[in-house]
Amino acid sequence: MTGLPLKTDVIDADAHVVESERVWDYLDASEQKYRPTLVASPDNPQRQIWMLDGENIGNKFPSPDEKQSEQHLKQFGREVGTPVEARELSDVKQRLRHMDELGIDVQVMFNSLWITPLTSRPDAEIALSWAWNRWLADVWKVGDNRLRWTCVVPALTPKEALPQIRFAKEHGAVGVCMRPFERERMMTDPYYYPIYDQAQRLDLPITVHLGNGSPELFKLMTNDAGGGFSTFRVPTVTSCYALIMSEIPRVFPKLRWDLSRCRANGCHGSFMKRCAARWVASGRFQKAACANTISTSRLRAMTTFLISSPMRARTISSSARTTATAIRRASSTPSRDSRR
Repeated sequence: MTGLPLKTDVIDADAHVVESERVWDYLDASEQKYRPTLVASPDNPQRQIWMLDGENIGNKFPSPDEKQSEQHLKQFGREVGTPVEARELSDVKQRLRHMDELGIDVQVMFNSLWITPLTSRPDAEIALSWAWNRWLADVWKVGDNRLRWTCVVPALTPKEALPQIRFAKEHGAVGVCMRPFERERMMTDPYYYPIYDQAQRLDLPITVHLGNGSPELFKLMTNDAGGGFSTFRVPTVTSCYALIMSEIPRVFPKLRWDLSRCRANGCHGSFMKRCAARWVASGRFQKAACANTISTSRLRAMTTFLISSPMRARTISSSARTTATAIRRASSTPSRDSRR
């Protein structure tokens, strides 16, 4: 059988959807009081923000016109001219056609609203998370199994996340999305162990996208000098380091992790050396044993894809198609397409 071409699938392991008012149609009748509304941003009337009972719960990502897309491409080198119907999933078939144009077989979709602090109200967060997860479940049903997704969870009430994670697993989800910081807690806090236990039981990885769910930290780190790097990337890399040094890999030995978009792959060697030094200094391992652990254990394999920067499209073998393993491999396999 040698010489036969290997069939590969191209998986976009970090695709996004832009939330529209249609998402909140998935709120139950008893949850309509939690329906956010769009208003013009006081800082920029051309932008919109989501409001819920006077609380700003996040920005609505804009859909740039042709001129704005050209400007963005020149300034940042990124093509953002995606059809609105595809970006907001109001037309799933349009999304699939656009994927075909890009040569992408499968997308793993992340939210756009949850990358910043959402609501401070636990009851509202539960309802909004359910609505988003029901929405993506319906998208998956009509997406020919090409539109996989990572579920959002009500992090303020972890036990309330358990049925949502189970529902997501049964409806096409391949990951559980967490933010590096949630309000006053880092994601390594034992408070979130019920979420990690459920994810491990269901063989779903925890997918930590760039984000910042702490209002205080978000305000502190958002500035013109640091930009998105300080607001989002620094907290994500910090939480990755905390994760490796925590007890979580021991408490949940089969739980897999994916931290994407950190752009820290050049730091991998020094990153692991620092972890090794900390382990030795803490007395957890003998030096020789620690060196062996760094080079051969699941932790090293984990961090290989944790802190690598996944490109827009990844090639993986068809045997791993749209599974949780696909997310993991997609984050560490060299890309044949560097589209962003």
